[in-house]
Amino acid sequence: MLRDMSKAFGDKWILGHRMDSEELLGTGDIQSLADLGNSFAIVQEMRVVPFSLRDITRLAAATAAPMVPLLLLVWSPEEVIMRVLKVVV
Repeated sequence: MLRDMSKAFGDKWILGHRMDSEELLGTGDIQSLADLGNSFAIVQEMRVVPFSLRDITRLAAATAAPMVPLLLLVWSPEEVIMRVLKVVV
């Protein structure tokens, strides 16, 4: 549909294949083509899930940050780092 509309737009406005009875002012061709193109771009950018790995990482960091002072009271900083590395790797 977008391809057909783009071709018709090009035929009319670029190549000049329009009827003499058509007025050039007041037509909605350009706006209609722009609206359809924007709708296509929005659909093309959609993802299967509404979040990315980066979002999950930020959430995990924000959740874990308040626990760091408590963990440092129980374990030494080196031991905390080693435990985190064991979980991650």
